[in-house]
Amino acid sequence: MKRPPVFLSKQARPIACEAIVESLESNDVRVHIAGVDSHHAHVLGAAPGDHHDPESLRKLGRHLMGIAKSRAARLLSKQGLAAPGGVWTKRSGAFIVRGRGHFFRLERYIADHADEGAFVWTARAP
Repeated sequence: MKRPPVFLSKQARPIACEAIVESLESNDVRVHIAGVDSHHAHVLGAAPGDHHDPESLRKLGRHLMGIAKSRAARLLSKQGLAAPGGVWTKRSGAFIVRGRGHFFRLERYIADHADEGAFVWTARAP
């Protein structure tokens, strides 16, 4: 049986987004930009290692994002911002960036979600 949809409050979005970024970075993902709105999370980042097989890269991206979303959901539950039992759907999508133009379009796509109420995190320059 499916559970009813979960919608994150404005208060929960930065907490979820920062937890996702921290989790990914702890697994050596270089996060460029991330955003969380009421029901979605988007991340543009570079996976660790040297990947020549697109399918293994997609699987790694889904796996690492699954870990990150799980950590964010537990934190939100612990803080009373989401009910225990999960926030996100299973099996994230993972896409391979196909060049600079594609990278910048994805970056803009995530950034534009701020206009719709998403919390958007961007990497800070060192």
